[in-house]
Amino acid sequence: MSSLGSKSGRACSRNVRTLREKLGRTQEQTDHLVDELRSHFFDAWIEPGYRELIPAMTNQQKDSHVLAAAVKVPCEVIVTYKLKHFPEDIVRPHGITVKHPDEFLIDLYHIDSEIVVHELHQQGAELKKPRSVAEVLQSLETCRCTQFVQLIRKRLVL
Repeated sequence: MSSLGSKSGRACSRNVRTLREKLGRTQEQTDHLVDELRSHFFDAWIEPGYRELIPAMTNQQKDSHVLAAAVKVPCEVIVTYKLKHFPEDIVRPHGITVKHPDEFLIDLYHIDSEIVVHELHQQGAELKKPRSVAEVLQSLETCRCTQFVQLIRKRLVL
């Protein structure tokens, strides 16, 4: 398993611990998951150096590490349900915007609706227990992505 020394790694370590301790996953299963995440989301792992930025971040203290990592990368968008933890006047000078997952998915849809619809079908089909697009949308609705779900249902006439 790859080293988990970065912010992304520590968050991953917490998730791995939960998978093992609460859900009974084996070391082999969690190692495989981390390797897959690293291979498919290689650019999502934060390199060292963001920690030095944390004290300068003036957003919600519990989430200052997130903004520091976003500044270090640099990234354009933080996708979160905690919009109030990242006030616009604090993130804007860093060239970052903050979006709710619903808004982010809608933006992706408007960039390329064909790919988004295709990915929804594919994601459902590739699950261990395959799910229809309607079921995938139901999950997204549970995750408070209601406007995105309405947009897709209208498009697919569901």
